[in-house]
Amino acid sequence: MNKRKSFKEFAEEVIQARGHFDASNHYHLRDIVHKAIDYYQLKSFVQVEIIGNRRIETLHLASIVEENMLLRLAEITGNMDECSLEVIYDSCVVRKH
Repeated sequence: MNKRKSFKEFAEEVIQARGHFDASNHYHLRDIVHKAIDYYQLKSFVQVEIIGNRRIETLHLASIVEENMLLRLAEITGNMDECSLEVIYDSCVVRKH
């Protein structure tokens, strides 16, 4: 069984690989969430819709456990007083739990 990195180790590695990282930029935080979904093999997913010239990303959360994991990761990497998935995804969050 492969040992997974802690959230802090994962976040630090992704931030280093990315180069420039702005902790208050929602798009940078979304990138970390996307990578975490793949890395930790979560059932949650991001749906991308293109409407006109707008790109809308909707986060579909499969369970409360996965929601808490992604929220914890966002809190570790984010530089906001109140960090939430709703703020990062502009209220485009669907809970399936």
